[in-house]
Amino acid sequence: MKTLLVASSLLLVLGGALAPREVFAPAQQEHAGQSKGEHTPLEERMHVMEDQLKALRRSLRDPSRVVDSLASLAKFQEAALVAKSETPRMSAKVPEGERAKFVSDYRREMLHALELSLAVERALLDGKHEEALVRFEELRNLEDPAHSKFTEEEK
Repeated sequence: MKTLLVASSLLLVLGGALAPREVFAPAQQEHAGQSKGEHTPLEERMHVMEDQLKALRRSLRDPSRVVDSLASLAKFQEAALVAKSETPRMSAKVPEGERAKFVSDYRREMLHALELSLAVERALLDGKHEEALVRFEELRNLEDPAHSKFTEEEK
């Protein structure tokens, strides 16, 4: 009984840390009244992902910094895992008949980013630094096409 209580408490703590409540909010979040300077939760996660890619780019230059690279990958993956369940702000401007496909395409793109980040991680864990670099470049090359498809330029 005591073990069950400890395990349950640990799951609650970890679950709260890894899955913020807004993740389970309806997929179509309202952004009315949001000023240009404010970021949505999705945009905040995207900033985390971008920051971790920059850190990973630096740490991958030095094969002895595997621990740093793995830490950056973990933060990237956590943000991507939550972000894939959210809906881009731009979806509200997509015609209703095309919106479901737009959201599905976005989620697929996020899954692809997660898969590539896992490939980088696996290569690092296997001691295959050159392969990690190749997979990392594939991951980095997703950013611009995805942004052009799923975001709008701020005016």
